[in-house]
Amino acid sequence: MMKKKILITGGNGYIGQLLYQSLFSMYDLDIVHGPSSQTKPSVDLTNKDEVDQFFIGKNYDVIINCAGTKDFNFCNTNIGGTMALNCHIVENLLQKISSQCQFIQLSSDYVFAPKTQSLPVISEDYPDTPYGESKLIAEQICRIYDKNYVIVRVAGVYSINGGFLANLVDCYNKHEVFSAYSNWYYSPLYHTAFIEGVVSLIDDEVSKQTLNLVGNRVSRYDFAKEVLKQGHFDQHLLTCDTDSKHEITDRSLAVSSYFSAKHICMLSYEDAIIDAMKKVI
Repeated sequence: MMKKKILITGGNGYIGQLLYQSLFSMYDLDIVHGPSSQTKPSVDLTNKDEVDQFFIGKNYDVIINCAGTKDFNFCNTNIGGTMALNCHIVENLLQKISSQCQFIQLSSDYVFAPKTQSLPVISEDYPDTPYGESKLIAEQICRIYDKNYVIVRVAGVYSINGGFLANLVDCYNKHEVFSAYSNWYYSPLYHTAFIEGVVSLIDDEVSKQTLNLVGNRVSRYDFAKEVLKQGHFDQHLLTCDTDSKHEITDRSLAVSSYFSAKHICMLSYEDAIIDAMKKVI
């Protein structure tokens, strides 16, 4: 059986690189980098003409779209640039693919407003950040084009090489004090479960669904404290803080039943951190 031909966009980002390294032996992979990258091929996916040129003579079974920005400072100050990177790229890609090509759009828990004492349930209708708004619009673009899409909402994919865990280890290694909120909750996902989930979507040829691929609920402080513990770092490097604006800010989501039924290895955050820290201790 021939391997599926897959294109991964956003090759210069953490998630793009993680997918490429993990899927390389399983599928026939192409990867495309942003225009700022020195690695080829580099394509400005916000530019329709460059996208058209790139796709000449190419046909893919699957496209995994990791391109975009999560730089909150950029998103908060450059709405036009955020829309170009997080929305226009999606539209440019969908215009080029056939109806048979599976389009996996990586989305975010930020499409929801978090639960707070004044908003006791998460609300998809009112994202509370420009970044979240752009990701929600990207989801809507997928549904409008109504091709063979699947939207995957993830929350903080982490490994020893990227995400919150890597940032914490780097900070602790530099003996820099880190302050984390004890009343901010989310559902970060260990990289192995993320890869298992994406592989299942590809192999099952899932289509026209919106799914949550997330880990267990944890506060930012408790996560940072566990990294401190398992890395045997100085306990004084972590301080506990609270967000005074809200009694609680909760972005945690429940994993979709599709992934639960696949029996993906969803390690607890404690076990995941133990596994990750083995690589550095």
